[in-house]
Amino acid sequence: MGDRTKAVNQSVGKRIKMLRETARLTQAELGKKVNKGESTVRMWELSKSEPDNETLKLLADFFSVSTDYLLGRDEKSSPAEQESMKVPDSLKPYQFAFYEGLDGLSDESMKDILKYIEFRKSQEKPEKK
Repeated sequence: MGDRTKAVNQSVGKRIKMLRETARLTQAELGKKVNKGESTVRMWELSKSEPDNETLKLLADFFSVSTDYLLGRDEKSSPAEQESMKVPDSLKPYQFAFYEGLDGLSDESMKDILKYIEFRKSQEKPEKK
């Protein structure tokens, strides 16, 4: 295995592990999500193997990141993060909720959440004198 291929494998493995842990999933749970076994996920994370192209796409879709991010070709995980998304370190363990945790909420509930976010943002702005 060449140095470049080895570096790509390590990057993929590290990013899969980080995303899995952020999502609070076990290796077995992630494997089920992408139709692979726990040992396969473990091998990815240990950089002993890497996902095939179809699985790479499934992982990217599942975690709402680009395949370039998984491959280490892009440092930002998503277009939103590339443009403006700045998640404080203290909230990073909860950021997965924004990917799947809001599934099933009604449009009205989503509007309420967005209104609350806007309200909180307005409270954070310094007063103009």
